[in-house]
Amino acid sequence: MNVTKYVSGARALSAMLTGAVDVATTAEVPIVAESFSRQDFRVFVSVASVGNHHWIVARKDAGIEKSADLRGKRVATQRGSAIHFFLHLFLLHNGMSDGDVTLSFRKFEELVPALVNGEVDAISTREPYVTEAMDRLGEKAVVLGARGAYVRTQHLAAPAAWLQEHPEAARRLVRALLRAEDFVRRKPADTKRIVAQRVGVPLSRLSAEWPQLHLRVALEQSLLPQLEDEAKWMLDTKLVPATAAPNYLYLLDTSVLDAVKPDVVTIVR
Repeated sequence: MNVTKYVSGARALSAMLTGAVDVATTAEVPIVAESFSRQDFRVFVSVASVGNHHWIVARKDAGIEKSADLRGKRVATQRGSAIHFFLHLFLLHNGMSDGDVTLSFRKFEELVPALVNGEVDAISTREPYVTEAMDRLGEKAVVLGARGAYVRTQHLAAPAAWLQEHPEAARRLVRALLRAEDFVRRKPADTKRIVAQRVGVPLSRLSAEWPQLHLRVALEQSLLPQLEDEAKWMLDTKLVPATAAPNYLYLLDTSVLDAVKPDVVTIVR
């Protein structure tokens, strides 16, 4: 198996849809964004949920010390992504809306440089880019969160045709994920050290956020209303040129987990 690293789940999903990779791991928001233009791919397993994983990193010298100070400021994020959805919820959580900031969209890898260079006053992002921004800005950085505002879920998706043609490969992948889940449960300290080193985040910061991370291989009914809520957000904010969302039940493929570990599937059909 060859693993290709992308800077964001949205980029990984795009690579899968263009045939560059067979399977992509991504948050649920890019799945929703792509679903308006095509439904020839399937989500076949969920692997994690995490709260407090997304943050606003801002410049103190732009007059930002607390959440309310974002009003009227220049804020950048990646369009149609989990960090974009978090920004939307963050603003609502603090009594603001998207219209209360000057919003711009950039590629994921352009966000930290734009903040450091002073092109924007704040960015919505996640680790390891929060740490990178803090390191590069030093005392000029302020990090703002919104506890409980957004729980991100992480999934594996593949072309529907690939899943039909390579069922055993998909099953082997899920079995490997189940072994990884068992390792996490048995050796949490080792897991945290491995993850911190792999993503380039200080172990102390990762450990502080670790209780919010739930690693579980499953495919649960709760994913459906989450996809539907985010589709409504995209429609309401005109992020997509559509008037209705697809039926997300048909975007979920339970066949792989049904064959490997059916008791973790709670999708009602």
